[in-house]
Amino acid sequence: MAGKRMGPAPHIHKHLDEIGFLLEGTMGMLVGDIVTEINTGGFYLRPHGMMHTFWNASDKPLRTFEIYCNQNFDEYLEELFNGILPDMIKNNLTAADPGIAKRSADLHTEFGVTLFPEQRNAFIEKYGLVP
Repeated sequence: MAGKRMGPAPHIHKHLDEIGFLLEGTMGMLVGDIVTEINTGGFYLRPHGMMHTFWNASDKPLRTFEIYCNQNFDEYLEELFNGILPDMIKNNLTAADPGIAKRSADLHTEFGVTLFPEQRNAFIEKYGLVP
């Protein structure tokens, strides 16, 4: 992840636990109502059922190694990054497009993800991030 970039909007996974190891950089992370910074060599947990998000807290690149437990989350990421987002770019569409909105909603329902997009800008502003 590039420097000072915001990750996904705060969200909750119904089933997925995320365990990670920070290979490089400094990650800001919200889990529940606790904000922490993880530095290179640190481990972290984003458990299911708790709202969370993350961002690159420095100007330097951020690299992680993550393990997704309780669910094949790679399928979610595959559809999002190799299906929905490229279609949006190719067809000059936004998330508000009815077809894209339905595909996204169906994907989130299938994988038990609840997003809170209205909370994203507060993190961008507070930590001086790029969307």
